[in-house]
Amino acid sequence: MIFFLLMLVSSSAYSQLQQVALLDPDKIYVNGLEMYRFSYSHQEVIDALGTPDKYYLNDEGYYCYYWYDEEGKIIANFEFDATDDRYFAFFGFKIPEFSINNLFTVGDHISKIPSSWKKELRRKWDDGSRIYYCSPANWVNTYERQSPLKVYCDERGFITKLAMHTGF
Repeated sequence: MIFFLLMLVSSSAYSQLQQVALLDPDKIYVNGLEMYRFSYSHQEVIDALGTPDKYYLNDEGYYCYYWYDEEGKIIANFEFDATDDRYFAFFGFKIPEFSINNLFTVGDHISKIPSSWKKELRRKWDDGSRIYYCSPANWVNTYERQSPLKVYCDERGFITKLAMHTGF
């Protein structure tokens, strides 16, 4: 009887955790922040991404940047339009501390990208590394969403960098 009760409580708690982690499958999120969404406060960005090594608000107050570096080299950057509330516009990262839709990140194999996502090989180099353009199955290709997620992989298919709208 005790075993049965423990199983019931643990399965209930697990299902509640699963419901919290569900994200809209037709959108792209980084650590829970939705691309192209307005109204993020500075604190919400920090809570999701962690404290940046550098934070910059340009002179006109139009864009704000969150940079993460290692030994003087940028390993992650996030850009928000800061005219009113923060609008999540661009990102690029080379470290596994950030994830896409709680499904895959740097260091994962390309096969972790859901099979339902559109995936197009865009470039392959002589060393075997390559770039894929990926997006959720029902991703809306409008002006604001003209660029899909860029997934950079090594010769074995392991993700080395993830980016949207940036040459980072």
